[in-house]
Amino acid sequence: MPLHTKGGNILTADIIFSGTSVTAANDNLCYKDLLKSLADVCGKEVPVVVVDVKGMKKKDISSEILKDVKSKRDIWVMTGIIDAGDMMDAFQGNINKLIVPYHFTSDSHLKEMIMLSDCCIPALFVDNGNVYPLGRKNDLRNALRTLERMNFEKTLVFDVSSEYSPGIWERIHDHSDTVIPYAPSQDVAAEIRERGFNNIMISAVKLIGDTRKESRFQSSVFSSQDRRGFR
Repeated sequence: MPLHTKGGNILTADIIFSGTSVTAANDNLCYKDLLKSLADVCGKEVPVVVVDVKGMKKKDISSEILKDVKSKRDIWVMTGIIDAGDMMDAFQGNINKLIVPYHFTSDSHLKEMIMLSDCCIPALFVDNGNVYPLGRKNDLRNALRTLERMNFEKTLVFDVSSEYSPGIWERIHDHSDTVIPYAPSQDVAAEIRERGFNNIMISAVKLIGDTRKESRFQSSVFSSQDRRGFR
């Protein structure tokens, strides 16, 4: 869920990527309402990844987001984290895990962060197999090996290439125990799952919308069958 504030309310929508830029679609929804709707499609043990849109844009932390995102679910927050000082500030909020954008920080800062807390998770933005930032592009496999050597147990991977290619997940299937990919749709999530990745991120708006469409379709089929005399 991408989050931003307006008039004292936290709003969300579908998530949009453009390179390392993260924004919310125009149709704004109340964060708390969408959070409640998740109960219809996934259990409470499933964590929610929220993206601080303003913090990502300004490479800073939006304190109002961190303060008001509390939930009975585990909340993982991605925001403008650069170093260990930022990490300690972020953990003053109501969050369970902190997601650190790799393109905002450095390997030396990440080493310090993981030494202080095992509740921080790096996030890689990937374009055609290479990891941002563009100034020091890394091959995805090499970046994952580096993070695993630092003892990060999980890494989030967002493929922001202009065209989706399932080959990216095939190339790193041996990292499926540590990598959590983002899937732009449930169909893509199914493809990624077939390659051995059990934990996958998907837009909450799409997840709920697809489930409701399927439910309406099934209800329509059953109603049609009833009209034809089938039971």
